[in-house]
Amino acid sequence: MLGTICDIVVELDEDLRLTRHSERLSDVLLHTSGRSLQGVPIQEFMPAEDDRSTFSEKLGGAEKSPSHAEVFHAKIGDSNATSVSMEFFSVGFVGPDTRRHHLLGMREFTDIPPLTPAPELQQRQQALPARARSARTTWPGTPGNANRCGALAPGAPEKSEEASSASSRSSWGPSAAEQGGLYRRMTDDSVKKITIATTLLSWRVHVPAVACCPWHAALTDAQCVVDSMKSHRCNPSFWPKGPWQCQRCGIVDDAYRLGDSTRSKAAGCHLCEGVRLAVRRAAASRGSSAKASL
Repeated sequence: MLGTICDIVVELDEDLRLTRHSERLSDVLLHTSGRSLQGVPIQEFMPAEDDRSTFSEKLGGAEKSPSHAEVFHAKIGDSNATSVSMEFFSVGFVGPDTRRHHLLGMREFTDIPPLTPAPELQQRQQALPARARSARTTWPGTPGNANRCGALAPGAPEKSEEASSASSRSSWGPSAAEQGGLYRRMTDDSVKKITIATTLLSWRVHVPAVACCPWHAALTDAQCVVDSMKSHRCNPSFWPKGPWQCQRCGIVDDAYRLGDSTRSKAAGCHLCEGVRLAVRRAAASRGSSAKASL
């Protein structure tokens, strides 16, 4: 669970020391590859005494249950003496040595809002109207473009769901003229999954010891990257620019185009054809297995 929301997940022993080296934490701290972090107390990387005290108070204490969970903020310092704001998620558990250990997730929020607001921000957020807080949470893009992204201006009447949907379709997206007169359909979710998986196969990502498999580690890494991109400036012109689209699956990429033949329209594209053949092979395989069992 921690791996889905955190950039780094490490294990600490009862003395709050790292039980093993963490390559990701080492990268954040800008340490050289020759230094191992195993056995190092995590407080060593916190330059502020208040943060070190808070960390020890949150995770320490014999009165807390082994499964006690905490969420808090602190800053860690890298080898260049630069402070990095981190959000910490701690979950206690009993280790194989029958002593209390901690799984510690760390999430940098220099560029993206923390899941739990820092104390100094909570009062300001509570002072905002409920609609403004909701719009800010839903659309974390450029504040100046918030109204264009769906937030209502102060005092504006609420739109019905149908009107909002129609307005969204008319306000966003390229016009028919910009599309060269082509009909544009929404890309199928199955195609999105295939193309995302293809992209992930071109990445080399860290697979932590707590990960169940490389596939879910890659998905978690991709989610962190996507989350960090949500704070980028709004881009109203972010639309496919290709002149061709498969009318069967909705992919907009000329690389999948079959060519100008009478068969192309029926077959769709190379992606559609590949999926169709894979389904046929799977069906044939199931049929053969069923016959063999009779």
